[in-house]
Amino acid sequence: MMETPWFAGETFVEAIRSIVTGRCVRPILLPGQASATFYGDVYRAGDPRLYDLGSGR
Repeated sequence: MMETPWFAGETFVEAIRSIVTGRCVRPILLPGQASATFYGDVYRAGDPRLYDLGSGR
């Protein structure tokens, strides 16, 4: 089981479409987390591959 939350789309339909078609989803670093592991990669605060909860990107 994976404990890192991830972002797949702005809407439910977009998220399902992303998952079904195999498009990359973006891990989310929650407030207070220094790093997160997602599919074996370690993401740290400031990593551009993370979904930014504050700005919605």
